[in-house]
Amino acid sequence: MKIYGERVYLEKLKLNHIDQMQKWGRHNNTLLEDYNYSLENLSMRKMFLFERTASPFKKYYAVCLHDGKMIGFIGVRNINYIKKTSLLGIVFDPNHLNKGYGTEGLQLFLRMYFNEMKMKIMYLEVARFNKRAIRAYEKIGFKYMAEYLDLYRNQMNYEDINYLENKNSFIETDGMVYNYIHVMRITENDFKEMEIENEI
Repeated sequence: MKIYGERVYLEKLKLNHIDQMQKWGRHNNTLLEDYNYSLENLSMRKMFLFERTASPFKKYYAVCLHDGKMIGFIGVRNINYIKKTSLLGIVFDPNHLNKGYGTEGLQLFLRMYFNEMKMKIMYLEVARFNKRAIRAYEKIGFKYMAEYLDLYRNQMNYEDINYLENKNSFIETDGMVYNYIHVMRITENDFKEMEIENEI
């Protein structure tokens, strides 16, 4: 089943979508290197798909243009069917950022999440230095809840312009580098209120 928006549609993540990720662009921002996927062989792509679709506590969808080109994926993990909560994950091809596709795709996903899955709250975690993503989440209706420090696992270049512009997002202690992670959430009511505002 495909869920159509004005410019994109969602459908359950499949292997042919993962294959298309090999043609994605690369993030120039070194702080976003973790999102430069390298899934060069079939077994890696199958494992990538398995990790996101095998569990009943995860649901992942491809975001595609109407011509079938896969430009991102959106999903939730840690689904709690009792409390009706989960944790969002969203990744887009760097070639298709800042075009509104992520906002449209996430709005489609949230409608399905609250209306069809009957969930109540969606949480997300985003690095403080990822200001573009934070602005996009706030625009949709996510609200800041808290923050915590997480080990930064990439090699840090202290002369990198991306680091220098975001020094307040990191701390170093005992030779280890940590970065601040924002915890945000959107409730069913928050989303419905935002949709009403956007219609006015």
